[in-house]
This record gives sequence, C-alpha cells and structure tokens, in this order.
Amino acid sequence: MYINPGVNAQTGAVEVKLDVPTKPPILKQDMTVSVDVEVARRPRTLLVTEGVVHDADTAAPWVLIAQDGHAVRRNVRLGLRSGGFAEVLDGLHENDPVIPVALAINPGARIRAAAPAR
Repeated sequence: MYINPGVNAQTGAVEVKLDVPTKPPILKQDMTVSVDVEVARRPRTLLVTEGVVHDADTAAPWVLIAQDGHAVRRNVRLGLRSGGFAEVLDGLHENDPVIPVALAINPGARIRAAAPAR
C-alpha cells in the first residue's frame, strides 16, 4: 500500500495505491475509486453522539448526566470518533442519562427529566 503524503488542494483528494489480492474483473489499473478503510473494529462499544460531549477536542472531554435531580459533570475518555459518534472508553456507563450540550445546562444545575414528546 502507498499513501501519497500530499493532498490535492483543489479536490481534497489523497492518492492511495492498494494491492488487491483477488480483484473483481470490473476493477482496472489506474481506475479512480472511493473506498472505506476500516481502521479498527470493537464489538460491544459504548457510543454517544458527539452532541453530548463537551470539550471533545481537548485532553479532558466530559459529559453531563442527570443524577438525583442535578446535572453532574462526568469526565470521559474517548476513543474513535467518526460520523457524528464518539466511542467512550471510560467514565460513562450504558443507560447513563446524558444531557446534550445544546441545552446549555451548567454542572450542578437542578433538573427535572421529562418524558419524550410523542
């Protein structure tokens, strides 16, 4: 495999050359294709939408969860991020009620959960 270190400034494309062990007959040399490269696979991973993670691009990301009528700050450790989702490696449990960033609630604020609108 070869990955060109430069990026085409006009198209944003990166040239990549791959060796395909058993190529389909439709695939021809120097053909332009789009590919998805899977960099990792982790079964049973906890994912959250990036819209619930505060400071996601820093060394100390965190989320707010609803706990005992208050918004509680919980530090998290993130893993892979893609497609609007973030993998949570530590700091959050399945079914923890996370509060979206867009609600602009401060840690420690009193909150009351409401049933989702139908």
